[in-house]
Amino acid sequence: MNCQEVAQKYEEYLLGKLLPEERESIAEHIQDCADCFLLDESNREFLAEGKFEKFIRINMEAQK
Repeated sequence: MNCQEVAQKYEEYLLGKLLPEERESIAEHIQDCADCFLLDESNREFLAEGKFEKFIRINMEAQK
């Protein structure tokens, strides 16, 4: 797994939509890659603050 592959599957990773093998591969990459680790950490803080649901609603409304 590399950074580009993680970026392509990251949303599915956060939403728990990946197969266990894919999820594990991404998690391992995140642990080994400082850039991806920082991105993951900031996204998890974003999720913890409840902003992700608002972001999804805004994007869904914009697509209508």
